[in-house]
Amino acid sequence: IPVMRSRLWFVGMAAVCLCGRAAVGAEPYLEFVHGLQQRQYFDLALEYLRQIDEDPATPADVKALIPYEQGKTLLAGSRSLKNPDARSQQLDEAQAKFEAFAQASPDHPLSGQANTERARILLDKARVEIYAGEEPANQGNREAFRQRARQYITQARDVFQKAHDQHAATWETLKGFIPEEEKAKRAARDEAEALFMQAQLDLG
Repeated sequence: IPVMRSRLWFVGMAAVCLCGRAAVGAEPYLEFVHGLQQRQYFDLALEYLRQIDEDPATPADVKALIPYEQGKTLLAGSRSLKNPDARSQQLDEAQAKFEAFAQASPDHPLSGQANTERARILLDKARVEIYAGEEPANQGNREAFRQRARQYITQARDVFQKAHDQHAATWETLKGFIPEEEKAKRAARDEAEALFMQAQLDLG
């Protein structure tokens, strides 16, 4: 019952946000989406994102982020799927959303992270092909599975390189001395540094 009440509360909050969102900026929209994601209400998050995407009153900066948030939601939701085919399909959908965002907003601070997620999904797909090729039923066709895995790995490395270059560019604009009172900028610099370091690790 508590879980049901919590879910109903979020549905009600979504209705309130959808009715009054013309008066709010990007942050309240994204805070609400992130709250749904954290509570694993992925279907509700996707529905909310669909509705604000269709609403002409939604601010442009929010609309630009919708594909990225859809990709995040689909990727997180895929981890709870037990059916391999359903999980693979949802990963494809997530990858398409991240790619759409990265192509539409290549200079956005989150574009590098979108490409990082794309590359990780490609590596996941490579692992699926490797595991599938080890199945006894696929013994006679094992090389075909390995070939597809190699292709995914090659694609992943290319996308990781792109993400690395984007994270490096962001870090270059923020590195250096920032006064202590500029807390938001210092936080952005620290995050950019962490993402750049992770991008270097991703490239091996």
